[in-house]
Amino acid sequence: MKKLLLPLSILVITLFFAGMPYLPTGVDSLNQIKEGQNLPYPLLPAIPYNYSNQRLPRHISAQAFFNYKAPNNTLTDMGATLGRVLFYDTRLSVNHTVSCASCHIPQFGFSDTAKVSRGFDGALGHRQSMGLTNASAQPMQKFFWSASEDVLQNQIQAAITSSIEMGLTLDTLVARMQSTSFYSNLFDNAFGSPEITAEKASAAIGQFVRSMTSKNSKFDIAMVLDPKEHVDSMFFIISIDSLDHFTKKENAGMRLFISKGCHACHLSSNFVQFFPSNNGLDIDNVNDKGLGGETGNLYEEGLFKATSLRNVELTAPYMHDGRFNTLEEVIEHYNSGVKANPNLASELKGENGNPIRMNLTTYQKEALVAFLKTLTDTIFTSDPRWQTPFSVYSIKPVRETPMDKILNSRTLSVDPAFPEGSVKLFPNPFSDHLNIQFPNEDREEVTAKLFDMKGQLIFQTQTHGLSFRIERAGILPGNYVLQLRVGESVSSKLVQAR
Repeated sequence: MKKLLLPLSILVITLFFAGMPYLPTGVDSLNQIKEGQNLPYPLLPAIPYNYSNQRLPRHISAQAFFNYKAPNNTLTDMGATLGRVLFYDTRLSVNHTVSCASCHIPQFGFSDTAKVSRGFDGALGHRQSMGLTNASAQPMQKFFWSASEDVLQNQIQAAITSSIEMGLTLDTLVARMQSTSFYSNLFDNAFGSPEITAEKASAAIGQFVRSMTSKNSKFDIAMVLDPKEHVDSMFFIISIDSLDHFTKKENAGMRLFISKGCHACHLSSNFVQFFPSNNGLDIDNVNDKGLGGETGNLYEEGLFKATSLRNVELTAPYMHDGRFNTLEEVIEHYNSGVKANPNLASELKGENGNPIRMNLTTYQKEALVAFLKTLTDTIFTSDPRWQTPFSVYSIKPVRETPMDKILNSRTLSVDPAFPEGSVKLFPNPFSDHLNIQFPNEDREEVTAKLFDMKGQLIFQTQTHGLSFRIERAGILPGNYVLQLRVGESVSSKLVQAR
């Protein structure tokens, strides 16, 4: 019996460590590090977190065409796991002082609390760090405040190599990863080869960023619990007058958000913009030319992306230069402070061409703030999948969230009227007329409606055919939503009139 004791003990110890999460180095060093300090290596679960197959409610999943289409970079669990490690690793800065997470802090919606972010040596950057909540929702397929980059991996490399932000050359990046014991295994798991390249590293960070999905805000819960079931909520303004789980003030704020045209620049239930615009922060563009500074086009000066409003309560300060500290200041800007910039967005101009003055009451301003706060999701900002893996004993399971419980208890999704990609619009944008084609071999009745961005019905028709046509007459330039309904099933498409 004694002879069996030692081998049995070894077996028990072996099985114990085999069941532990991935530890790249010996566990003895854990005894030398106090709680709260960071490890020099990541602690990762033996079975990777689910990044690539998250279950989402209809009003988010239906917006697939909003999402950034990453070139040759499929999101996988192991790829995002590697990206998570890199995102929090200070080895990616020249002097080991900052990581991506230094300017994209989880509890602040993966944004920064500084008006202008600081780099590896304390130097001030050019603009405020944008939040990353639902970062994959990029309908214009552009990144940076100036919308000057259309490949996420390139943006990531630009931050790493920036002389202000992280200051590292790509060759040094690769050399550091190669000399770090745990990276070859992580690269092998993510890409099927232990070879480490800068391209793979930026692709992995890109996967991690694209996986960041918020779905547990009060707005999200109210959307799926509302008995009206907003199946066409890809553009939620079309059908929602109120939500049963909102307060009177929150519903008033949502109606104001729609009626005052805020949704024209913060589109869909991800509240993101299609094209950069000028929101009248300044009378001229001397301080920052925005997109025009990249293109040299005079008419693009002062144009910036409107960021997603998800978790906006957490992402102060606001605007590209962090000039506003509170949501109340932001609302007052749009209420009374819009400047007559020569490139001012048409949505912010009145019929006389001057900036709009909303003349909101105190209650209306409070209602708008109340609605914006329904977009806060602290479950997302504390989810272990997107937290640092370099904290001692930080491995935590992903708990079932309120949204998960709802989705697991009943089926809330409604099939689209037509398969994704089967509805053809041309030309889009259109000048004289818009042609719409769709597969309708069974000759079911199709009801088509065209809405403007305030939810007003512009055009309506019914057909049993395979196509129809919308004439431009009376339709002003701008963005519109085409809704095709067959029975209870709905498909929605964005169209643009020149």
